[in-house]
Amino acid sequence: MENVFQKDYPLTYTHIDCHGLARPGALFEIMQDAATSHAEQLGISAPDIGALWVLSRLRIHLERPLRAEETISLTTWCAGLKGATWLRGFRFEVAGEPVGEALSAWVVIDPVSRHLLRPSAVPASAHYPVYVPGTLVPPGKLRIGADAFHHSHIVRYSDLDVNRHLNNARIVELISDALDLQAREGLFIQSLQVNYTAESVAGDEISLYVGEADGSYSVRGVAGDGERFAAAAVFAPCPQD
Repeated sequence: MENVFQKDYPLTYTHIDCHGLARPGALFEIMQDAATSHAEQLGISAPDIGALWVLSRLRIHLERPLRAEETISLTTWCAGLKGATWLRGFRFEVAGEPVGEALSAWVVIDPVSRHLLRPSAVPASAHYPVYVPGTLVPPGKLRIGADAFHHSHIVRYSDLDVNRHLNNARIVELISDALDLQAREGLFIQSLQVNYTAESVAGDEISLYVGEADGSYSVRGVAGDGERFAAAAVFAPCPQD
């Protein structure tokens, strides 16, 4: 089993925001694409295992912002099994320079019942590596303090993915809107953790709440039956060219 996959992603202006920086959601799209391609190469894609891969948590840290016309050399690898989660690591490089890393946790669910499947129920787990603690720590629970309502969003066609629920990267776009990134000139999100709590489907109305404590900003997405996702972000000044 080849546990490592590498692919280059040129950043075009479709990935870039109003400040000339790569949108956080675009980086999540790239990671999602690499993870999907690697799963297909390994023979553990959703059709291969007869179940659905669902992103549970992801934490990304960047050394600097990424800009248009840079090419990201993205490496991803199977980072081990930990409980019911399948870990996947990512490393970002530009022209041989390390610029960021991420660690994600995925779960497998039954496509009909939507119930979680333990790794032992998926034959591919026999070939998946065991998690070995290292520099990348699996993203844990987020402690969200006091927050306030920011805006609401109704899930529509353009938000949905092949699983017919609110796409993981699209959630990051909603988080970016709640953080008012358009007003944060000279700053970039240096670290971001997103915890995906429950799926949302077309027609769901999501209320977004934002809080701030000790230099970290939190965002929660809440629908009628509870929290759908939560995030924590830390900003840093953009380095001078």
